[in-house]
Amino acid sequence: MKRSLSIVALTITLFVSIIVLFFSCNKHDQQEEFTDNPSVELLEQLDAIPSEDLTESDLTLENGNNIIDFIQAYDSEFLEDNPWILEFNNVTPSSVDEDETRVMTKANGGITGNAGIVNLKNLVVSEMLIGGAFFLNDPAGNAINQQVKDKIADAGQKGLWYKWGGEKWYEFSYPDEGGEPLDGSPIECYGLDCSGFVFATMERIGFGISRENAYSYYNNLKNWNNHLKSFLATKTQFSNNIKDNLEFKKYVYSKSEIENNVEPGDIIFWGPEKGHMGIVGRNFIFQSNGWPHPAHATDNSSTNTPRRGPRVIAVDEVHKMVKNVTQYGVIRLVANLNNTHWSLNIKCEGRDTYITSFDIEINLKESTSGDMPITPVSTIGYDYGGSQCVVYFTGSFNPETQVLKCSVTKTYSVNDTRTDGFEVKLIDDNIYDIVGSKIVSNGGCTNVLDLMNLDNQTKANSVNQNVNNSSSTNQKGNCTDGVVYID
Repeated sequence: MKRSLSIVALTITLFVSIIVLFFSCNKHDQQEEFTDNPSVELLEQLDAIPSEDLTESDLTLENGNNIIDFIQAYDSEFLEDNPWILEFNNVTPSSVDEDETRVMTKANGGITGNAGIVNLKNLVVSEMLIGGAFFLNDPAGNAINQQVKDKIADAGQKGLWYKWGGEKWYEFSYPDEGGEPLDGSPIECYGLDCSGFVFATMERIGFGISRENAYSYYNNLKNWNNHLKSFLATKTQFSNNIKDNLEFKKYVYSKSEIENNVEPGDIIFWGPEKGHMGIVGRNFIFQSNGWPHPAHATDNSSTNTPRRGPRVIAVDEVHKMVKNVTQYGVIRLVANLNNTHWSLNIKCEGRDTYITSFDIEINLKESTSGDMPITPVSTIGYDYGGSQCVVYFTGSFNPETQVLKCSVTKTYSVNDTRTDGFEVKLIDDNIYDIVGSKIVSNGGCTNVLDLMNLDNQTKANSVNQNVNNSSSTNQKGNCTDGVVYID
């Protein structure tokens, strides 16, 4: 009888042990799933990088538009749901001043472009960047958003800390269990780790991406695209037929390539096994760095160690890091411009009338790369002086860089021909005042070009009231012997 009881007790003990082990393993696996594990070398290098100030001029898209202005023009409901944006860091909506490096100008001082595929991408990027800015600390380690300041004040924190496994910035809790504290026992705090920062950013704007660690985020492109569809469904101001043409894609860059190839809105990964991540803006990166252990305040506190927690670092610092890492990963939101149609209008400088108009069709085969030829077009017309000419338009488009290269050849006679060219990246649905290069010249005026996406324009929306549509009128079928410019 005693032997039978012993066997029963042993069986029960073994069963309980298995259950405990099972739940312990599950807890450990879950903890590893959501926490990052960058190398000590990378952490030391991140600590050495100074924090940058975030100013209004930093809050710009690749096309030059201020992101707060852009959100206000294209997604007023988002602003209504997030009134803190207009008070963000004392930044109020105002158009960015023109400068010589701008690819696009705003002749009427407003936001340019129609509600097409490129500006749908620009809107998502704008909301990603303003969402990330919500959580940032300044160079001194202080929170820059008043809502964050108010939330963490009672805990005696000045800014959000780096918290291993932290994803809920508003939750006062211990860092995830695991590892050994570097300095004393873990304490409760408000904070985010690097993948938690990206998760919180996307959650903030209503993009409900699943929680993963940096390594898994980089290797699970399906996660990004599945949730993108749900997010785009809320953007009713854009026509449904363009939303399937927007997707996240993965890119790899070397140390020498990374600084000049990242774009605003890119999710960047670096370090061993892509163990660290952030969000790229104009010449800067939003990220949260610190030691991946539930450490004491003196280790990951934004007050005692201002170079830890959610902060801004310069893009040009990234390629200097981690000597044994030669590649950087990027997940980028891409607008598929295949099978789109554009209108190119040309006029002489100082004139209000377009003298030539071309319809450009981008029609590429699947899985193409590099500069691919577009469908050429030609017309017969007259220049401002009444001279007849044949105008021939041809060019190429690179689906990876989204750069359009074109030339316009005007033939008046066998011995009287000129060719003008331009090169422009399609970073807006309308690009005004394009200037470029003279290839073969026989004199003539200076030409100015406007490029417009003819596809996917919504029929009646509030955006068009704020959009800069050129005041020029079109005089189709004419030609000119002008110099074509691109800015």
